[in-house]
Amino acid sequence: MIEVKDYLNVPSDVFVVTEKTYEEKKDELEKLINAYRNSAQWMVDNPEEAASLAKKYAIDGKDEEVNLEIIKLRNASTLSDDTKNRGLGAIDVNLLQAGADTYRQLGLVKNKLDLSQVVTEEFLEENNR
Repeated sequence: MIEVKDYLNVPSDVFVVTEKTYEEKKDELEKLINAYRNSAQWMVDNPEEAASLAKKYAIDGKDEEVNLEIIKLRNASTLSDDTKNRGLGAIDVNLLQAGADTYRQLGLVKNKLDLSQVVTEEFLEENNR
């Protein structure tokens, strides 16, 4: 097992779809992303309430103190300078590209990837105002 954090610290919380899905289901994708962003923002704003709800609904969320610590860690990993400046969902394509290049150097990816050709921020709130 390779611990990615030992080699590479890049965002991995992304939605990946095929080009066909992206073209054919943009409305559904936008709704999904908006709902996900809203729920993530709610969890950032209300960690204690989220921990309480996790106790009731999460399969392994019986300990509310543990839930709160997990939520705090999740919230911290969700926020970056990009998200603070441009909103949740903002992503640094150059950082992702560095990650893809490292995966290639490690032999985990065979082909050179150009993420600038496939990463979009089309559904960021700032783009939909």
